[in-house]
Amino acid sequence: SFAGMVIVGLATEYFSTLLDSVRYTTDMRTSIAHGDGKLFLTLPSNSESSGMDLAKPGSFFMRHRESSQPASVFTGITHATGDQRMMALRTIRLASMDKPLVVAASRDFASLFVPWKKSVYMQSLLLGVMTLLSVAGLLVAQRRRREQVRERRQAAERISALLGEQRLIFDNAHV
Repeated sequence: SFAGMVIVGLATEYFSTLLDSVRYTTDMRTSIAHGDGKLFLTLPSNSESSGMDLAKPGSFFMRHRESSQPASVFTGITHATGDQRMMALRTIRLASMDKPLVVAASRDFASLFVPWKKSVYMQSLLLGVMTLLSVAGLLVAQRRRREQVRERRQAAERISALLGEQRLIFDNAHV
């Protein structure tokens, strides 16, 4: 006999609000896919990728699923958008669901290093300026040392010449 039916539905706005809350930069994308690879929500929304099958060999989704880990991080070309990204994936398994959900958050790979590159450029510039100032200081110090050595040599030569003259005077004196 038929016992009945239970239907549960969640509005996609709930998931959209949830996914949008973790997006902290404009280059960031978040998505949710069924455990079989069907993409059902992406933010910012992309009508082309909605419903896309992510279960393709080599895709981030498949690499994550094959790792059997609850969470994974990958870098490379994404299957959904075709651009280079760093992606973190997390599998959510609930006892009440027959298939798990895979939640993903990704960022444009190049933009990840923008703050680091700025810092490296500034530090390199500072190091270059410090190196130039150090080299200039060493050149000035070396020039001064050469002048001091030359002045000492000239003073020693003058003293030597004076001593030579005094010796001649003493040697020639018949006292």
